[in-house]
Amino acid sequence: MSNEVKVGIVVISAMIIFVVVFLSVASVQLGGSRIEYRTYFKFAGGLDSGTLVRFGGRKAGVISDVHPAADDPTTNEVVFQVREDVPVNENSLAKIGSLNALGDNYLEISPGTKEAARMPPGSTIPSDEMTSFSDITSKVAEVTETANTVLLSLRDD
Repeated sequence: MSNEVKVGIVVISAMIIFVVVFLSVASVQLGGSRIEYRTYFKFAGGLDSGTLVRFGGRKAGVISDVHPAADDPTTNEVVFQVREDVPVNENSLAKIGSLNALGDNYLEISPGTKEAARMPPGSTIPSDEMTSFSDITSKVAEVTETANTVLLSLRDD
């Protein structure tokens, strides 16, 4: 058997082992029974099918679908699944989060309170809209324009 064939067999074996280990780790992390919920956002930047869902900062599930809402096409419906052991309750709140300024967005579910009742499967979790970078830029532009007007007024007086 030539050296090329031996190297090929080793490379293919290593790839098979890597795929098997990767799939087993992924299924352990997000495996088990899942409960489906939904939430709504006007701006769902960075949220797509397969995006991570965190509960109190911990990995809890994945987004299964993002599409326009049936009753209001200007709103995005985000359908997601979390592990059965994640205590989503009536005081939980959904928002778009990011771990750092350059990181990808994810769906963050706040823990709510210990006393609140658990949300039944299929429930809609209230959302808190994200302030986008373009929103911040437009607010700064408004403040700058107002500041210029005030400074010109003071100079004239």
